Amino acid sequence: MKGKNVDSSRKGNIAWLIIGIILITLLIKSINLDLFTSGKKLESGKLTLKEKTEDFEYFCELVSNSYPFVEAIEKEKGLDNFYAMEEHYRNRVRETKDNREFVRVVGEMIQRLEQGTAHCDIMAPGGNTDKLDIITKCLCYNVSKKGYYLLDYWWKELDPDRKWAHSDLPVAYRDGYYVLTGNYRNESLEIPGGTAIEKVNGLAVDEYVKSLQHKVWLRFDTHKMKVYSHFSPLIINDDTNEQSWNVTFRLPDSTLLNADIKKINGYSSPAGLVFPEDNAACVELDETTGYIRINSFAFHGARQADYEKIDSFIQGSEGKYEKLIIDLRGNSGGAPKYWEEIFVERLIKEPCDHIQYSIVKKDAFNSLNVYNRLVAYKYRKEIDYGRMEKIDIDEWPYELPLYIEQEEYYFLKNTKEYEPFNRYPFDGKIYLLTDHDTFSAAEDFTKAAKETGFATIVGANTIGGAAVSFAPWVFELPNSHIMISMEIDMAFNEDGSVNEIYGSEPDYILQPSTYPTSMPAAYDAESLMKDPWIEFVMQRNHE
Repeated sequence: MKGKNVDSSRKGNIAWLIIGIILITLLIKSINLDLFTSGKKLESGKLTLKEKTEDFEYFCELVSNSYPFVEAIEKEKGLDNFYAMEEHYRNRVRETKDNREFVRVVGEMIQRLEQGTAHCDIMAPGGNTDKLDIITKCLCYNVSKKGYYLLDYWWKELDPDRKWAHSDLPVAYRDGYYVLTGNYRNESLEIPGGTAIEKVNGLAVDEYVKSLQHKVWLRFDTHKMKVYSHFSPLIINDDTNEQSWNVTFRLPDSTLLNADIKKINGYSSPAGLVFPEDNAACVELDETTGYIRINSFAFHGARQADYEKIDSFIQGSEGKYEKLIIDLRGNSGGAPKYWEEIFVERLIKEPCDHIQYSIVKKDAFNSLNVYNRLVAYKYRKEIDYGRMEKIDIDEWPYELPLYIEQEEYYFLKNTKEYEPFNRYPFDGKIYLLTDHDTFSAAEDFTKAAKETGFATIVGANTIGGAAVSFAPWVFELPNSHIMISMEIDMAFNEDGSVNEIYGSEPDYILQPSTYPTSMPAAYDAESLMKDPWIEFVMQRNHE
């Protein structure tokens, strides 16, 4: 008995020793990260040339060690390689006169990197900023508290709204062209609908759009294999000295027309994008078809009303639906746990695994160590990546792009297990509607649904942005404390394509090269049933 007591005592001492080491480590880390300083004392002084230069070099090293999309931007999308632009931006940083000019140069660099994935940006203020949350984030990401308290300052200096301009032309991107969707008239000009934009400021329109890559995130048309600028190329005030764009139009009869189109300051959203007033809309289209529209996948707490509405809707159908349409058009993401809990776990009949693959730079992965475990614990309720394991290259199931330097990366396999829970009374066919605005957690849903056979995907390619192994990581420049959110893993689709570039292709493609997607005029049954995509699904027989 005495021996057992000694062993128990030793185990207890070891446990307390481990706890003590963890607490001391966290205390030292808290001091290093300046977590005990009052937020009121954290201000930004004017950066010296030395400080700005150090931040720039740190940023370049960060990109080299952590960001996997530089070569993909060049090889897949045909845009500039950031590494080739470093000397240009090094000189730009040296020429900056103040903090405002500096953060705008940083913003330009990040905008170029965002061409790889929209999960790359200077962090904006907002969200939960209480002291405990900030301290938790600092420990997770290994960054100081100062960056979070300076988010407002740097965002105001960046002033992202200043860059936007638009015209009053009714334009949409269709089949590789920017086309007037209706007749245009002003006091001196009349242009018929169907007219295409041929040139802007003397450049062929596609070349002009490429010239905006340091100003705006360019989408990628995976069917025309080219970048495009949202719905119109006339969207950025690139030269503040000019009050108009010089545009060459090709009229429907193929004649050319040259005209100056006035710039209007500010951003204008594409016409015709109508969303339900509530985040979730549930509509019975007919006796056999249910429809659910989700604007975004809200995080814990905010989604409770959605859950109750969706649960009541499907339970109330009492199993009569043969089809369930889940509309993800325009859904920019949020928390994967939303769709896992309310759709996948409640609709699958048997347990299923979703296996995904990604790569991450070794330097990035090795630098995370304990911190990626902390962040995994913090966000486990909202973003569960499943079981991660490193695999050898001979276990990798796809052909890698030639620009991937294999020795720089770890190869990761993630397995997510889904179990049926409190099943809905539904045994029919599930359809997801996706488009070029389906992103992030909505992309995760689309990818999982396609690769597990959970649903049939209908519509247009998603944007991409699947979170396979990590959520976008947070980094901090050492002197300015500018906070940067950056995706560190490259995810792959089942066909071996890079998810962040190509997104997920639908099983049935309805508008491969059109933006914006045509949307329902309203969210009552009569209006929804006039929508071409919904009509397509309702006319399909069971596969």
